[in-house]
Amino acid sequence: MVDFKAYLQKVGIQGNKYNTTAAGKQNTDLAKSLSLFSSASLDKIKGLDLEKLLSGADIKEIVGENATDEDAALVNMIQSFISIDEVQAMADADGNEEISEAELTQLIESIIGKDGNNGDLSMDDINNVLKELGVDLEGAAEKAVEEALKEENDKKVEEQPAKETPKASGAGEAGGAGGAGGVGGGHGAGGAGRTGGAAPTGDAKKPALSEAKGETAEQIQQDIDTKNSEIEEIEKQADQEIEEKEKEKENAMKNNGVSDEEYEAYKEKEQELENQIKGKDDEIHAQDDIISDAKSSIDSNKNFMADIDSQISENEASMSEIAADDENGQAKQTEIQGKIDNLKQEKEAKEQENQELEQKISEAEAEKTKLEGEKQQLEEQKQNLLSETLQNSEGFCKGMPEEARKGITKSIKNFDEDITKIRNEKNEKVQEAKTQITELQTKLKDAQAKEEREATLRENSVYNGSVPEELAAQIDAKNGAGFTAKVEEIAKRLNCDPADLLGMMYSESGLNSKAVNGSSGSTGLIQFMPSTAQGLGTSTAELAAMSPIEQLDYVEKFYESNLKAVGMNDGRHIEAGTLYALAFLPAYANREVLTVAGEKYYNANSGLDTDGNGDISTSDLTTRVRNKYQELLNSWT
Repeated sequence: MVDFKAYLQKVGIQGNKYNTTAAGKQNTDLAKSLSLFSSASLDKIKGLDLEKLLSGADIKEIVGENATDEDAALVNMIQSFISIDEVQAMADADGNEEISEAELTQLIESIIGKDGNNGDLSMDDINNVLKELGVDLEGAAEKAVEEALKEENDKKVEEQPAKETPKASGAGEAGGAGGAGGVGGGHGAGGAGRTGGAAPTGDAKKPALSEAKGETAEQIQQDIDTKNSEIEEIEKQADQEIEEKEKEKENAMKNNGVSDEEYEAYKEKEQELENQIKGKDDEIHAQDDIISDAKSSIDSNKNFMADIDSQISENEASMSEIAADDENGQAKQTEIQGKIDNLKQEKEAKEQENQELEQKISEAEAEKTKLEGEKQQLEEQKQNLLSETLQNSEGFCKGMPEEARKGITKSIKNFDEDITKIRNEKNEKVQEAKTQITELQTKLKDAQAKEEREATLRENSVYNGSVPEELAAQIDAKNGAGFTAKVEEIAKRLNCDPADLLGMMYSESGLNSKAVNGSSGSTGLIQFMPSTAQGLGTSTAELAAMSPIEQLDYVEKFYESNLKAVGMNDGRHIEAGTLYALAFLPAYANREVLTVAGEKYYNANSGLDTDGNGDISTSDLTTRVRNKYQELLNSWT
């Protein structure tokens, strides 16, 4: 569970709607002071300038020139607390959607002492209120960070008006230069300038953080470890509750005449049954683990098979574009068919593996059902043992009326029923956590096999390796001898496919280094924005004056800079859609979904939504780049 302090640490304690500092940019001094803060008196809080606090003024204006780190932490914690929607609704007594000084004071007074200490406002007070309100702090933290990322991206992206296909000066064959919003400033956020059809109406969806790509196996394993720790805590708490119930049962039995000797004899037999029940629980958990592992393997294999199907479809589409009326065309078709056959064999192997895993699950579930039945029998024996012990006890309820004896017997048996209920609730919670672990294990297996899978898909992709000689010769005839070879060298250093880099440049400029967008001034092979050119140590005029081969140096420099800026310069393979995203919206390049209907980036670029599902994803951008490369093949060969 995320408590309020963890929430503040996660989003950055200045990241709330009352403060203009961007969320997620953690102020280390204030973060450090959180560990020093324990509570604040009501007088201390009333001594703050609450009007300025509510307006998000500077800390010194709120507290004074001698403000300490602890003062600053207090102010920011209050601001962050009242920025939570449920808290705002609670504080806004008059319903005018604003919190006044009086309402804030009344709120603080009402929550002080929730932890039993009536003098001060503490973190425990805040956590108790948030718990009562049912606030999902983890979800709120994700939302805050997501909004902060968007805000940061907004600052970096140069706003461009929607525009017509630009006229590329001196570029009669510009082709793909149209619509390029260009590459943005600094380390390169792309301009929101590509135009398309009307954007779908309705509320905008936000790309969730869970849609982020590039999560490492180590990070996923940490999530699994966290879930396992939650399970340990659930079991520990249940064991404590059971121990308390057992103690209450012992007292009830002895207080009603069961002797120490009788109780010890009972307890010895009960413990034996408990050990057997625990043994059955352990065996059941082992079967659960087998089932969970097999299911995660099946899901991971299904994900791989879906990727294989997509690659087969791409290869078949490419093969259909090749005329087989000469030996060269026939050879190309044969090569692609070989790749398709390889992919189909890989898919068949995964299908066979899944069949074996399904059988393993079926066997484990049957064994689990058997074990659960045996466990149920042991629990019934335990209930019977208690009944026999009470019935055979010489002193139990001695001298009491039969009705009283029956009532006490029932109340003691209720302890065992309560224990069974605690166990069942524990098992339900554990099973829920294990279901989440299964999902995480699928992600882990995907991440662990990512490199191998990508290698398999690339090896059997049409868009792999060197550019066909015929295409290279014709590109070089226009852009200079050695142009294509240099593209291949750059692609190798960037760890992307040369076909994807060519498709990206063809999409942006038609492979015309002189192409200029009349509206934005974006220039060259990837339509460098003026601010981007400046950030790379040149200008659009200088870029336009360069030869195509010379300009490639700046294409590489641009991508190196953006890859580093978003933490993707770690040797991973850069897919086609990510290559495009690094120029379009680089701050979101790690995500699958970059922007959605209703957001300005989507509305200005809805033509990039190639599948028409209301968002622009890296999958959409991959389709764009691959389609453009296919156009290049068709038009130049």
